Amino acid sequence: IMKRKFLRLVLACLIVACTGVAAIWLVFAACTRTVEIAIPTIAGDRTPGALHKVEQIGSYTGSMLRFLVWWGKLPEPISVRHGATLYRVQYWTTAPGGSATIASGLVCVPKGGPPRGVVSYQHGTTVNRHLTPSAPTLLESGLGTAIFAGGGYILCAADYVGLGTNREVHPYLHAQGTANSVIDLLKAANAFAKHLEVKWPTSLYLVGFSQGGYSTLAAHRALESLNDLRFHVVACAPIAGVYNLADITFPVFLESTDVYHSMYLAYLANAYSSAYGHPLNSVLTDSYAASVPALFDGEHDEWVVAQNLPNQPRTIFRKEFLDAYDNKQPTWFTTALAENEVFRWTPKAPVQLYYSERDSVVSPRDPKVAASEFEQRGCNVTLIESGAPDHGGTILLAIPKVRQWFDSMTEGNGG
Repeated sequence: IMKRKFLRLVLACLIVACTGVAAIWLVFAACTRTVEIAIPTIAGDRTPGALHKVEQIGSYTGSMLRFLVWWGKLPEPISVRHGATLYRVQYWTTAPGGSATIASGLVCVPKGGPPRGVVSYQHGTTVNRHLTPSAPTLLESGLGTAIFAGGGYILCAADYVGLGTNREVHPYLHAQGTANSVIDLLKAANAFAKHLEVKWPTSLYLVGFSQGGYSTLAAHRALESLNDLRFHVVACAPIAGVYNLADITFPVFLESTDVYHSMYLAYLANAYSSAYGHPLNSVLTDSYAASVPALFDGEHDEWVVAQNLPNQPRTIFRKEFLDAYDNKQPTWFTTALAENEVFRWTPKAPVQLYYSERDSVVSPRDPKVAASEFEQRGCNVTLIESGAPDHGGTILLAIPKVRQWFDSMTEGNGG
């Protein structure tokens, strides 16, 4: 009898859990449909940031966004007062080789009052172009919208070149190519806000996770160099990112026994081969140089890519490259890694670097070295250990603190 009661209890819990998940998806599906928006465009205008196409892909009430925050089970409460309208924005940007290309991104506009600021969110590593912010997905578009647009911010989240609607080679961990995607989306969003007659706040807040942590610092550096009055960086919050590619990220990944580190390095080699015009088999073995481009065509899930790569990352690299690397001889690839680091500069805006000591993907040493470099340069930097049990958990623990920090800064700026 006790066993029967226990089984009934388990079954009841499963029904409730499944019903809850189904309810979330029904709410999400009901709020997402694609409608093209008529926008003014200039024929032949390929200026970086020029609008190409805009589609409304969803609309949420404040109560719906509060429901999504509840579903996300964040460790700290987040205030959600606004509904939001979601748009997929296609815009002109510049690929690493210098050619003009059309990229896509998510722009969320809060309802019920003028926006308090602009948040630029940079997403983490994905190899599937359909799993990006403008897709939309429940996590990136739904929860991300709730956290920031629900708090009254215009949210911009670039898919990056090679992902979303763009079909070029994704410039993975390429600083300038990444910054171009982020900044040109901001320019396009600014133009679209004018079309909507929505006030554009000049206060800009940057946040990103994993690859997006790297992208956030790359964009921050480029934005402060650009010195565009429309995009004044007020605060920057990279989460669990890699920053020192040549001296920490690459050697740590290379000596790993995790197949996902093999995937990240293959992704990186493929990206740099395309960006710098060097044969892929000058870095990878002939067999992997032949198979890797198809794996990173944007149409595969991570597990499919991973199952076609070895657990030992060193085995995907050709012997000649490894010999040169082990003997500290320069190669075009290691030179490119050094050129694409994003921590040897002097941010003007304050930076909070979030990390976890138990992160098995990103070495905790990476943010520590970046924070130390910023401190030596006299920057306003804070290194925050999240206490997360793993890489993915870092963003869940960090993001409520980031939202609180941004809120405090908007209040300080009269936002």
